[in-house]
Amino acid sequence: MEEFIPEAGEFDLTSGALALDFVNTLSGRYDDEPRDGLRSYDELLSFARGVDCIDASETGALAQLALRFPDEAARALADATRMREVLFVIFSSVAAGHTPLQVDLNRIGPCLTRAAGQRRLHVQDGRVALGWEPIGDEPAFLERPLWSIVQDAVDLLVHGELDRVRECAADDCGWLFIDTTRNRSRRWCSMQTCGNRAKVSSFRARKRD
Repeated sequence: MEEFIPEAGEFDLTSGALALDFVNTLSGRYDDEPRDGLRSYDELLSFARGVDCIDASETGALAQLALRFPDEAARALADATRMREVLFVIFSSVAAGHTPLQVDLNRIGPCLTRAAGQRRLHVQDGRVALGWEPIGDEPAFLERPLWSIVQDAVDLLVHGELDRVRECAADDCGWLFIDTTRNRSRRWCSMQTCGNRAKVSSFRARKRD
């Protein structure tokens, strides 16, 4: 069988944090028909490859593992999309100036525990580095793309500048991002999309008035 390796997909990776980029794989969250960028396990691999959660060899190994264990791959995808919603609830609350609820933080715990059990020290370029256990033949490794995402979310919650986390001001968007402007005035996920639509809407409203 010819080896299948998904290409890095077309995802917007401009939020400023891996965990938020992952949340933003769902577009138009408040629309009647949101657009999901993670409709298959291959698309989850494409996202993980695009943000360097996994390298090319790991991507290929996981793609082959998904072919061998399709039911487990489907469950891994379902777990990932559920975690995406958990992270949205947490960071949307942070963006609104609230402290995350303990019940939501607890929902990260099991995945974080599994991820911690897969960390290992190894030598890289003459230095000791912290990495991941090599991908094996067990279907449990299909969750591998999620481990780096959850670890990044925890690092952001514990060590990040949470007062810079924002949710796009557009009514139908729901994308999250880190506001890196000096005066902390950024309101839109992108001026080319939501920001421009808001400006056009405001202009039309003024003309009607």
